[in-house]
Amino acid sequence: MTYTTKRYKPPIGTSDAVHRANRKAPGRPRLDDSQKHQCCIKVSYTKNEMETVNYLAETAGRKPHQYVHDASLKAKVTAHISDEQIEMVRSLVRMGNNFNQLVRKINANVLSPFANVCQETVNMLSTLIARILRGGDLTKE
Repeated sequence: MTYTTKRYKPPIGTSDAVHRANRKAPGRPRLDDSQKHQCCIKVSYTKNEMETVNYLAETAGRKPHQYVHDASLKAKVTAHISDEQIEMVRSLVRMGNNFNQLVRKINANVLSPFANVCQETVNMLSTLIARILRGGDLTKE
């Protein structure tokens, strides 16, 4: 048994070279360089995090890699500590330096009657610093 392949025949009245030149190229058209994704970042997730990403992508009707791509470009990232809180920490550091000078004098028994007041101040300062670092509201207890 012999196999024969159908040979391409151009339409009647046109030459083979002309028809090939006018024919559309097969496949998908090439992207411009400006449209190509040229950079890559590897992101790792735990199993629970990946399940969350898969769920969010599914609800958005996207594939996980498309969802992560779009979410990373459209997400709003906020600073852990605001400029106001940074200034508060600097102010507390300055107070701490002054406070250290008082503590040295107390330890030298020059200002021993103020030891309790200084201890209360240390406790309040440590509470304020912890609140600032957690991003909490300084006006509440």
